[in-house]
Amino acid sequence: MNAPSSQGDCPTAGYSSSSPSGLRVQAVIFDVDGLMVDSEPLQTQAWDIYLEPFGHRIGPAEKALLLGRRVIESAAVLKSRLDLPGEPEAIVAARRPILFSLIREKLRPMPGLYDLTAACARLGLATAVASSSYADYVALVLRLTNLESRFAAVVTGDQVKSGKPDPEVFVRAADCLAVHPSRCLVLEDSPNGVLAAKRAGMWCAAINASPAAMRELSAADVIRPQLGDVIPDIVRWANRAE
Repeated sequence: MNAPSSQGDCPTAGYSSSSPSGLRVQAVIFDVDGLMVDSEPLQTQAWDIYLEPFGHRIGPAEKALLLGRRVIESAAVLKSRLDLPGEPEAIVAARRPILFSLIREKLRPMPGLYDLTAACARLGLATAVASSSYADYVALVLRLTNLESRFAAVVTGDQVKSGKPDPEVFVRAADCLAVHPSRCLVLEDSPNGVLAAKRAGMWCAAINASPAAMRELSAADVIRPQLGDVIPDIVRWANRAE
């Protein structure tokens, strides 16, 4: 497979409000944090290490506020909420080596990830990554999981104007794949990500094993506990008669 294309190689995104109902899925778009890899505890730990000198930690309220956001938006939220010194860009830069060290040491793929990417390949589905995280971070995750060659396109949070729940990152990924949004399935684990996918006019499967998350993810077309559990749905949607 060719190297993944970046957002800069793609046409200008156009937003779609059409419903995917009844259409065959031709592409699968993957979120990264909490979906492909078990990185959200590491993201929180990196924030805690950064915040420790200022006497703060990430609590449940902060976790909920940051989930699915771009890192620059997360930094701005924490700066305002915790009265942190420095601009958001400086906060992101100072936290970056902390996060990367944790990722290199502790990152683990989510159960079913490799079965799912293999199933997409067998079905001939185009695949892309669309993440709120920055390009260098996503590149590191794909390298550590040996999945760099699995995705035809990668669009990241520093390549779009607006983060989730704005649909831009998903629509741009569809543009990169040359697949209409109504024929794309997004795999997400956060409410903001699910909302962004539906605003893009795409199918959405939410992957989350927590009963408490069911209400927040209810806009998704299906909710499954693990990545492997969505494979039968993808097979059905990819083979749908039109």
